[in-house]
Amino acid sequence: MTKTGPCAFCGTTTKLTHEHVLPHHWKGSFPSWGGVASRHHSVFETKDKITHKAHTIFDEQAKDSVCGDCNHVWMQVMDTEAKTLVHDLARGSRPTIIEGEAALLSTWVTKVGLVRTLLNRKGLANAHEVVFRRFFEHNAPTMPHMVQIGSLDFPARASSNTSLNHLVVQRKAGIPLSDPFLLDSANVVTLGIGRLFLQVGLTSKSDYSLNACTSNLRAVRSRFPGRVILLGLGEDTETPQQTLSAEDFAIAAEPGDLTGAIKFQGLPQRLEAPRPE
Repeated sequence: MTKTGPCAFCGTTTKLTHEHVLPHHWKGSFPSWGGVASRHHSVFETKDKITHKAHTIFDEQAKDSVCGDCNHVWMQVMDTEAKTLVHDLARGSRPTIIEGEAALLSTWVTKVGLVRTLLNRKGLANAHEVVFRRFFEHNAPTMPHMVQIGSLDFPARASSNTSLNHLVVQRKAGIPLSDPFLLDSANVVTLGIGRLFLQVGLTSKSDYSLNACTSNLRAVRSRFPGRVILLGLGEDTETPQQTLSAEDFAIAAEPGDLTGAIKFQGLPQRLEAPRPE
């Protein structure tokens, strides 16, 4: 049954559609194995959600989240415009991202990253609505620029969402008066598409959100110097020649571990990046 509610991007209350994280029809261009992993951390608790199914990130969709006008108009156009570039990078056949392509890739991966966070909205691990609205209004990521890239030595179809969201519970005399609600958000979304590694920070522009995203992305670059680099805007960017392994991908996909922002005991082994059978 079709649900009615506010669109995650434009905010219009209307009938909602399901939106795939990555275009489903791209799936045939990539290997047939992979997995999805997500991590959620708040000031109250930390949760892992690991999904290991026959489908991959190309099958994952945010249900009842986006209006038809957003889904089938500008979002579809954005996928079409980015397709050739993303596929070439994912195949490892394009060593250079030229100036105009960098803006296109940055915009597209921001859109994908926002949709990816919607998979975790039940745990309030999604990006804040202000981040969606700002992107919708400009159809472009806002500064500071937070997209970084790398090359993989294995074919991937995986993603993760590291959420450092700030949740608040209204209390009186120590008694909760409401369920937790999302005050601020800071998300780092990691994508493995074929041989392409992409990571984007999604910030609400508060000091907390900016610092959380910046430090998490910097921690990945520091761990893998020269193998993960910021995507330059206004200049050509050479894709890294040194590659990330599946083990490297698993580490980079959990940047909170590198900064110490997220502390786990007994990290599930299956959270590691997918490996070919």
